[in-house]
Amino acid sequence: MTESCIGRRHDVNARLLQRLITKMTDRTVTIYFMSGTGNSYRVASWMRDYCMKQANASVAVTPIERANPAVEIKDSPDSLLGIVIPTHAFTAPWHVIKHVLFLPRRKMTRAFCVATRAGLKLGSVFPPGLSGSGTFLISLILALKGYRVAGVASIDMPCNWIAAHPGLASASVTAIEARAKPKALEFIEKICEQSGKIIAVGTTSVRTLESLYWIGCKIIDFPSIEPSNLSVNQWEPYQQNYQHLTVNESFKALLDFMKRHNLRELDTSTQIIIIPGYDFKVISGMITNFHQPQSTLLLLIAAFLGDDWKKIYEHALKNNYRFLSYGDSNLYLK
Repeated sequence: MTESCIGRRHDVNARLLQRLITKMTDRTVTIYFMSGTGNSYRVASWMRDYCMKQANASVAVTPIERANPAVEIKDSPDSLLGIVIPTHAFTAPWHVIKHVLFLPRRKMTRAFCVATRAGLKLGSVFPPGLSGSGTFLISLILALKGYRVAGVASIDMPCNWIAAHPGLASASVTAIEARAKPKALEFIEKICEQSGKIIAVGTTSVRTLESLYWIGCKIIDFPSIEPSNLSVNQWEPYQQNYQHLTVNESFKALLDFMKRHNLRELDTSTQIIIIPGYDFKVISGMITNFHQPQSTLLLLIAAFLGDDWKKIYEHALKNNYRFLSYGDSNLYLK
């Protein structure tokens, strides 16, 4: 039996666990918008809903005139600032430019800018609007003030004339918005994917992190459980006896458990075996070596990569890659 199937004990430091929770969750998103006909607000709302549901983030969508940037924008890599604006005369409105010029300086906060522009529908054709220098100007100011600009986008929304008179072209309004929403969600998804990923170094780290998730689930299902009984058996994750919680909920339950029991470290064990069909809960990627055939470590790789593992290993064999502990390694990402 290979090492990945043997029960092993691990010490988990409470500070490390808190850092994991902070990296994966507890992110704050502040979106400032200026909107006349409602287009910018609608786009900002789509992004807010995505961040709350899919990225486990705390999100505030605020009109620029009500913003309190000094308080609302944290200087942290887990803080994200969004500026969503309409395009005026092929650039950003002067009101918005002044607002961004007076934002507080930050060193670690990420930011993005989205401009809504006048979209049209002529028959089956959707001519794009023109955003001009709007997003470039805002992102340049943000960069000069120390923000890490993660991306810019222009979203075609119903032009002001159509939006003001939807009765004249309601089908056009609906069609334009139907095209705009997926683009807005795809953009914010890519922005969110730039942070919060957990990359495990080695298969032992993979098994440790994934086991922590299941231990947190066990604590929630059995609140009176003793620290000495916290462990993960080989097939527990596949038996679906526990509530299927978010990583945030599981890790917070584990951290609260350690605080209740006055534990700075958690000494526990796992026999988890990860095979194809396993649903990874914590990691987004791993760095690991090439493993020997018919080992449970190779099963773990197959669980993460699917059938692509065969192509990778065939390439390694044909090109004389070195296998096992002191051999070549890979970075696998979801």
